[in-house]
Amino acid sequence: FWLFVCHGARPWISVDTAAEILDAAPRTCRGFYSAEDTSLYATDLFYDWLAWAGEMLDLCHARGKRLVLKEMFDTWSLVASDREVYDVLFRYPETVIPMFATNNAHAPELQMGGMVGLWRAGACRDWGMSSQHWAWNWGRDCSWRLETADICPPDVILRMDLAAASLGCTYFHVEGGQQWLDRDGQLQPEATRHRELLYRMMDRNLLLPPQADQLEGLSPIVVARRTDLGDLRGSQVGTPRNRVGTRLREGLLGVGASMQTVSDGYLPRHAYFTGRYFDGFFPATAYGYLTLVPDWLAGGVPAERVIRTDGGQAEIGGQVIRAAEEPFTLLDALQRAAEELPFRTDERSQVFLSAQRWGDEYRLVLVDPGFLDPEGALVSVRIKLDRPVAEVVDMITGERIAVQHGAVLGPDFVVEVPRGGFRLLSVPAR
Repeated sequence: FWLFVCHGARPWISVDTAAEILDAAPRTCRGFYSAEDTSLYATDLFYDWLAWAGEMLDLCHARGKRLVLKEMFDTWSLVASDREVYDVLFRYPETVIPMFATNNAHAPELQMGGMVGLWRAGACRDWGMSSQHWAWNWGRDCSWRLETADICPPDVILRMDLAAASLGCTYFHVEGGQQWLDRDGQLQPEATRHRELLYRMMDRNLLLPPQADQLEGLSPIVVARRTDLGDLRGSQVGTPRNRVGTRLREGLLGVGASMQTVSDGYLPRHAYFTGRYFDGFFPATAYGYLTLVPDWLAGGVPAERVIRTDGGQAEIGGQVIRAAEEPFTLLDALQRAAEELPFRTDERSQVFLSAQRWGDEYRLVLVDPGFLDPEGALVSVRIKLDRPVAEVVDMITGERIAVQHGAVLGPDFVVEVPRGGFRLLSVPAR
């Protein structure tokens, strides 16, 4: 079992009590988890929590246990790039498990991209997803919820978790009371269309947990971020609604209210064609999936080019750019880098594509990126490998899809991604 020990930067137990629990249950207690703490980022209470979390990590590391940190908003991009915070939370890569709490899903592409980046850089051994139907909730001030969670379509939960699994997520947390198993441990009928379906695909080895170096759908561009609070220290800027009027609200990685239209200078607007801050769970990845790392880790991640940023303006190869004013510079960098990907779609094919290398094959996951109004897509996937490929196989239906070799830009194949659905494909690597 895992024990929930802290919420909102207010621990419910002391580190000494945690040690007593591990003494009493040395084999059955797997570890602890703390949730929604970084919403208090930059406040005095947050730094009290940070000291407690550091001591909890010391204890868990010494006992061979794990500490899950289930955090909201853009924590694993913004807060993890604060060196003071990073040095505490990521002192033991084999102990900490950063997790995305999807109940306040502002800029999920920054949150997931940050976790993938930390994982690729060796800052953590695993990362996780809190699979919650609260992702269907929005509020007037980007925090208060509209009570619509129970009408969240199963396809949203399924595609959200599927995209995370394809990018290397190995820890999945289901918020209490949500559809999967009932109180008697029996499967709820609704879950056969999302969480149970995902589990069955994993159980049948259709989805395998990759290592970071097996991911072949990531953009060769890496975003290196450094957060310097300066005069913002002491103010509560962990939640987007409290960033109004600050440099953390605007700019390249500035995050607004979830239903708000993204700013012209917002990086995912150009990288993924996102329209609002909530719709990046499974974004269109014509240029590959962007990973974000703390600035000091950029040298440890394979990258063709690095975009360095403080969250506002950016620098590429020594050239300072502002995405809102110079979008073509940013787009050119993204497009050029994407040319080297083994698999990619064009800008017209709005689809999430993730690729993994598994010995003699590549496995591709294609997901319809539509959130409020999924439409499905007829997708052309270009192949750039060092050997010819005759066909691609659907891993679920067994359908064989012919590869065309007359295209100007290289061999490609066309596949239909159903409305609100996905495809799992196998491509021979040899």
